[in-house]
Amino acid sequence: MNWQKSRMVWGWLIIIILLLLVMPAAAKNKAKDKAKDKETERVKITGIKKAWGNTDKKQAFLEGDLLIIHEETRIKTTYAELNQDTKEGTFSKGVFTDYKDIKVESSELYINFKKKNGVFSGAVRVKRQKSKDKNGKEKEPFTLLCDRLEMDMDKETFIATGQTVVLEHEDFTGRCQRLDYDNQGEIMEMVGDPVLTRKEGDTVKGDRIRLNLKDETFEILDNAEMAFEVEEEDDADDGGK
Repeated sequence: MNWQKSRMVWGWLIIIILLLLVMPAAAKNKAKDKAKDKETERVKITGIKKAWGNTDKKQAFLEGDLLIIHEETRIKTTYAELNQDTKEGTFSKGVFTDYKDIKVESSELYINFKKKNGVFSGAVRVKRQKSKDKNGKEKEPFTLLCDRLEMDMDKETFIATGQTVVLEHEDFTGRCQRLDYDNQGEIMEMVGDPVLTRKEGDTVKGDRIRLNLKDETFEILDNAEMAFEVEEEDDADDGGK
């Protein structure tokens, strides 16, 4: 009986040791496969009419009706400068960028494909299309005009800046000098003399205005001001009295 128990204990010990050996190896292989998948991400470019470059600096210059595709990002332009070593690109002479439900038009775009962030500059126009979130709730469209837009594509956030940043929504318009936006939470924060005007003519001002597009609410922080119109009754409604 003791011999059988001893044999059982040794059997379990052998199984545990094998698991300890196999699990790290499996985790390591999984990490390698993930790293390999990441390494094999490609930037695909079509529509090239002319290309030249520097092989020592790993730089390439392209002209044509260019279409650049990287994961969910699509860029259309006529001129591009690429650095294959740093995974950076600069696009100019008119740039049209699509990323999920966001479309951006700009004069120039710098993008880091590795870090998945970019800077749009020169008459930037951002359009968030009507779409649905992961819960199936509709996301209302809006248009944003600014001088410069910094976008983090992984986090789906951007910062719009300019002398006057203009926000156009079907229910209101906004003006400020800086607007921060989180596309997942649908939260906007306006600073730099922000003014919000509803289509009825009501206006709100403050040092900071926060908008929640998902809940259709707003919050004015510090030095808040509000103004709205009151319609006067027509004398004819009172029977001429």
